Amino acid sequence: MSVVKTTLIGAMAALLLVGCGGGGGSNVGRGEVSGVVFDADGKPVRGATVFVDADGHRETETDSAGTYVLRGVAAKDVLVRAETPDGQFVGQNLARVFTNERDLSVNIALYRSNNLARIVGQVTDGSGNVQRGLRVFARPTDDSILSSSSAVTDNDGFYVIDRLARGVEYRVLATAPNRGEDTRLLTPTAREVQQNLVLGTASNPDLTAPTGLDAIAYTTPGQDTFRSTKLNRAFEAVKRQLDPTRAARMAKRPTTKDTALGRPIEVDLFWDEYTKVDTYGFGVYRRALPSTVDISTFLHDPLAQYFADGDELLQPNVEYSYAITAISTTFNEGTGQGQSPLSNRISVVPLSDLLLQSPTGQTVRWTPVAGAAKYQMFVYEEYPDVGILPIHTSAELSGAASSYAVPGTLTPGRTYYYVVVGSRADNSAQALSIVGTL
Repeated sequence: MSVVKTTLIGAMAALLLVGCGGGGGSNVGRGEVSGVVFDADGKPVRGATVFVDADGHRETETDSAGTYVLRGVAAKDVLVRAETPDGQFVGQNLARVFTNERDLSVNIALYRSNNLARIVGQVTDGSGNVQRGLRVFARPTDDSILSSSSAVTDNDGFYVIDRLARGVEYRVLATAPNRGEDTRLLTPTAREVQQNLVLGTASNPDLTAPTGLDAIAYTTPGQDTFRSTKLNRAFEAVKRQLDPTRAARMAKRPTTKDTALGRPIEVDLFWDEYTKVDTYGFGVYRRALPSTVDISTFLHDPLAQYFADGDELLQPNVEYSYAITAISTTFNEGTGQGQSPLSNRISVVPLSDLLLQSPTGQTVRWTPVAGAAKYQMFVYEEYPDVGILPIHTSAELSGAASSYAVPGTLTPGRTYYYVVVGSRADNSAQALSIVGTL
């Protein structure tokens, strides 16, 4: 495998040390946490409050895609909590923060506060020895959410994964370096259910390459535009018009690089469920073509099927090639052994900004986007939101188009809203305009 492994091996080494009992000590610095907040159906939640109370209160609010970034977070294991403004929906997840780094994929599912459950238990080995400082994961088996909630065992091997949903079946998994995993299926029907886990001997499996890797890049209006929760929801509504499977697939989309005009680029990766035993997580590899050198990142979630590239170096009109590997619990940070072959490679070229011009009557105008092979326009009687359908969706327009006349007669004196979307021919990259008015 012709890649640069420094980042991956460094991250793995740090996690292996934490897994052996480190990482819970004094604050040695500050880092960042990012992720997405979503509901029980995998739909992003805008305007949710996200906070931590570890060595100082840190708080922020989710944007249109349900994403958040917390800065200045203590470099240790911290619980990140989220809730809606009315407090009726709450959730939490564990972040493992390192100095001057950002912990990605800290996704939080919100459930009704009157229907919560928690899974508690103790993790031991086959001889009854408690296993301290390792992570336990829980993820719904219906694939409504593509990443896990997790917790770390304490000095007596006990763990608590709180703010889960009653009546939902979860796959609960404990894993540790050089140990065999224990996986159970559990459906909480009470406020608290117990599930003890026993780690065995690592099987040193012959890992096969992950399959089905796919990617899509979005260029969306920048963070300054996301002051309004009402506006935030509009862009998610449009993305779901473009991709009916989006709500079910979404699990995490952290904020990424802003274009020159302040619009963030984000690349979402999805892959098939990986069922090999004793998987510790995934290596994510990206190269900016024509380079043949990969930059690598470690995703510590053995149940995940989703990753969002959070690198702030992402740029429009640059071709990025991605591949992933599976990492076993027997991964050797010195040799790189315990890693599967690369998955299929997938490439994306993010688009630049789609800028609207002033409309003339019922004719909408925009500046063509380099690389966009087609456009589509959505018109709404109400401000776009999740669940609000457009009253008119244009046919697919050619990449040479720079205007569109809305057919029919719009009611004089009434405000109509519209969004223009430019896409590459294979839909691997899309650029959304701001919400315009007619």
